[in-house]
Amino acid sequence: MRITKHVPSRVVDDKGELTDTYQQYFDNLENQINQNLSTNGYVIPQNTTQDIKTIAASNTNNGVTLVVDSTTGQLKAIVNGVVKTVTLT
Repeated sequence: MRITKHVPSRVVDDKGELTDTYQQYFDNLENQINQNLSTNGYVIPQNTTQDIKTIAASNTNNGVTLVVDSTTGQLKAIVNGVVKTVTLT
């Protein structure tokens, strides 16, 4: 899930209403939450094998990215740019 960064500007206008910038920020945040979270848990995004390779090549964070390979149906983890297949038992 990609959450938009906090916007360093006024949250409300002189009338006490959300500014257009923050209305868009909260709309985007709500959209991301609705797309990725459900009452059944977190939805892991799907990408093709080729797209996963592209994501791994540009992976510069120190965390783990989980993705479902839509080509093979496997759960994969990208750890520091290395794609690993996750085996659930």
